[in-house]
Amino acid sequence: MLDDRRGEFVPCEECLWRRANMFKPMNAGDIAALKAFKKDHIYVPAGRTLIRRDTKPAVFYTLYDGWAFQYMTVNAGRQITRFCLPGDVVALQVPLYGRAPYNVQTLTDASLCVFEADRIEELFQAHPRLGYELTRIVATEAALADMHLATIGRRNAEARVAYLLCELHTRLKHRRMARENGCVLPLTQEHIADALGLSTVHVSRMLKSIHDDGLARFDRGQLTIHDFAGLCTRAEINSELDIPKPSLF
Repeated sequence: MLDDRRGEFVPCEECLWRRANMFKPMNAGDIAALKAFKKDHIYVPAGRTLIRRDTKPAVFYTLYDGWAFQYMTVNAGRQITRFCLPGDVVALQVPLYGRAPYNVQTLTDASLCVFEADRIEELFQAHPRLGYELTRIVATEAALADMHLATIGRRNAEARVAYLLCELHTRLKHRRMARENGCVLPLTQEHIADALGLSTVHVSRMLKSIHDDGLARFDRGQLTIHDFAGLCTRAEINSELDIPKPSLF
């Protein structure tokens, strides 16, 4: 855990992520506006539903600590569309789109900053720079979604698994939560399968192939990377992996 004060309200100026310079610098006025916009700080155990599809929640979140994931149910099956990491904004589309286009569930125990959805227009009008950053967050999420769609649609099974490992490792490095040779990934093979449109048996075979070729090993939530460049090649990544960094919250 980043902070053991489970559910205790953390003022924006005391945010440990901000103190660690993970986000863009903000002036005192913008931080004060963000603090006034924040409604609560909550702790949620693993496996709880935060957002239900097609509802209109009164809040959206920033994931302060822990993991969550977005998903949709299609033909009684679960398709995970995004893994949410610390620093990510969760369900920002709700106040902008008018309803939740997906479900959100906590993957681990998590603590979250809570923001009032019905005040987002007020924030845009009174603080245009913050409004711009919120728009940028939505744009970067859309870019990640496009990459995820391309991975499922055009990469073979082994390349899909390799790509997901590269993506998550890179995103965690942005948050200083990964070493060059690996990181903690609190996922099961079922999570990976549901994110990539594969069966768990297929995922197991692809992970074994990646391990047998000396590229990386994923075992019991721990990713160990032996050859990141080789893993990127296996993922069919021909240039630097351009994963957007968290920017604001």
